[in-house]
Amino acid sequence: MNPTELQIGDILHRPLFQEARLAAGNRGLNRPVGWVHVIEIVQIAPFISRYDLILTTGLWLKQSQQDRLDYLRQLILQEAAGLILEIGTSIEEVPSEVLELAEAHDFPVIVFDHPVRFSEITQDIHSLIINRRRVHQDLADSFARRLQQLTLQHSDVSSVLRLLHGDTRRQTVYYSLLEPDRQHPHLTSGPEQLMLAELPFREMEREGRFGDGRSELALQLENGLLLLRPVLCYGQLLAAVGLLAEDESDAAALSPYLESAASAAAALTLRTQFSREHESRRQDQLIPELLEGRVRSEDQARSLAGLPARFGADRKGAALAIALELESQGPEDIGERLEGASRDLPVLLRTLIRKHRLRGSLHQRSSSSIQLLLHADGAPAVAGERLLAGAHSLLEDLLRFCGEQLEGLRLRAAAGKPREALLETPAAFREAAQALEISRRVPELGPIVFYNQLGAYQLLQAIPDAALLDAFIQDHLGEILQQEKESRQQLLETLDMYLKCFGSKHETARRLFIHRQTLYNRMERLTELIGEPFLEPHKRIGLEMALMAYKLRTGASIGRLH
Repeated sequence: MNPTELQIGDILHRPLFQEARLAAGNRGLNRPVGWVHVIEIVQIAPFISRYDLILTTGLWLKQSQQDRLDYLRQLILQEAAGLILEIGTSIEEVPSEVLELAEAHDFPVIVFDHPVRFSEITQDIHSLIINRRRVHQDLADSFARRLQQLTLQHSDVSSVLRLLHGDTRRQTVYYSLLEPDRQHPHLTSGPEQLMLAELPFREMEREGRFGDGRSELALQLENGLLLLRPVLCYGQLLAAVGLLAEDESDAAALSPYLESAASAAAALTLRTQFSREHESRRQDQLIPELLEGRVRSEDQARSLAGLPARFGADRKGAALAIALELESQGPEDIGERLEGASRDLPVLLRTLIRKHRLRGSLHQRSSSSIQLLLHADGAPAVAGERLLAGAHSLLEDLLRFCGEQLEGLRLRAAAGKPREALLETPAAFREAAQALEISRRVPELGPIVFYNQLGAYQLLQAIPDAALLDAFIQDHLGEILQQEKESRQQLLETLDMYLKCFGSKHETARRLFIHRQTLYNRMERLTELIGEPFLEPHKRIGLEMALMAYKLRTGASIGRLH
């Protein structure tokens, strides 16, 4: 039961109701009362909210029998709390069919057999409702203050659960993506208790059941509701604090307590992660040791990475090198923002590594550049795929955080190919650096790129002679580029899209948002400039490579971003 909740039964015990009688709905005495209204109109439904208690002189009872019953049905359908009738002003009795309908739906009808002051009744009930809510809010505020003091003295979330249970007298639970789940009191072996212990929290988070993570989630159980409040750190859902509530009304009363507990859990999680980051910075020498060639064997590398030693054919696994950089999105000075981000990102990265059940090492090269090395045991092909999938999820979370929290800064991330040995890390980071450079020059690839998905860009980036690339671009696209300077006909954009659409003129026109005749005119001009046919293998490959080289050399998008 919601402690702030006023029920019909409570109202009947008020001094002003000593001369009132309950004419119908005896089994509805536990109906909650949210507010009181004096209403005399017949079409009442649009003005009634759930749990409203209606006071009336019964003027509507002078209508036809059907109209009288329709009026009461409106109250019942709107889930009003009940009805208070006054006899002696508009009516002399309550029709039996009205009382019978109310009784059938356990809808309380309270009758005063003489005129009463409605103003005194509304003032009395409203004062009672407001006072109860104020008392409950004071208790919730007191809990929040004690919780704040508790988090200054303890670092374990179990202390939060104990205080939450002590104030609410409800079963408390804590589900985490970073550490073992907790409960207070400890769960027993009953069916509902087992369900709480085995709640698939990680799968629920992956399926997006918590939405943006800023509101509570209520799960219907056999004997009540499990109310879960997400624990957010750096915009990432890392855990949830939960309470068992009796019903929706009880859940509403418990919500402020749960919100405070979730905030405390977030503070403790952040403190723990910062502590781990501080410790990790002192211990984490793996990446610089590998890059500077100071690691002599795979066993030494595995030891630095915290992996168990493997011997002979059993020494299998995979490693994935990732380079990250922050850059300004505009000309303004971002020094302070970048400095703050450089403190937060390593903490967030280590948190995300644990969230996605990965293992890895960090190296912060500068305030805007971080290197990340993920590693996993197992068959190299399987371990590599697992690392690629985990890295993609981790980087998507990181990109979302930067978009929401780091205004004015842009994140870029690039990964090399998965490697079977940690000693291959230098080559992997060279690939990541090349992929990062390609990402800067070719915006349409997006802010996250993987070296093994770059295709011909790998080859083009590796060509050391820039003049050779420029000559290749001029040979294949020179006349088009010259024509665009003179006429701005968007021929290069049209050619690029036409090849991307595999020669489909209909799809090309649709994606360029132009009329088909406009496309035909452009295609005729392109034919005059570079000849036909575009889709012959040698011609097509040459044009596509030249377009890619043009994007790579100029760092410009061709037309619209597709």
